[in-house]
Amino acid sequence: MVFMPLIMRVLLLSGFLLVLASCQPPELAPGPAGQIEAAARPYLAAGTLTGLSVGLIRGDTITHWHGGVVEAGGGQAPGDSTIYGLAGFTQVYTAALMADLSLSGEVNPEAELSAYLPWALPEGLTLAHLATHTGGLAAEVA
Repeated sequence: MVFMPLIMRVLLLSGFLLVLASCQPPELAPGPAGQIEAAARPYLAAGTLTGLSVGLIRGDTITHWHGGVVEAGGGQAPGDSTIYGLAGFTQVYTAALMADLSLSGEVNPEAELSAYLPWALPEGLTLAHLATHTGGLAAEVA
């Protein structure tokens, strides 16, 4: 009878260790989504960003990840339709990217934007208008 408490302790400790060993942080999603999340999370953890959306396009596959919140102190998480206020440097980057796509024949600068983006836009607005800031769009999207 003296061994019974010892056996119970060993079994209890073994069970506890098995449960403890199975406790792991949640795994990241497999493939590109997990890689994006692993690369993006440190930026949110550093506290310099409130929210972040990252996208990756490979061939016909689009992978994206969103984290944090849209506004500091808010509870709304960013998503696929979140509109971010971006600095002016993106205008140069976007125009250079469009020029490269135009030279490779993937886009036509004179084509209406609605040919590439299915949602409603002013009729007659072209990629060239956007690149040269002559489309007459408001500075801020409401």
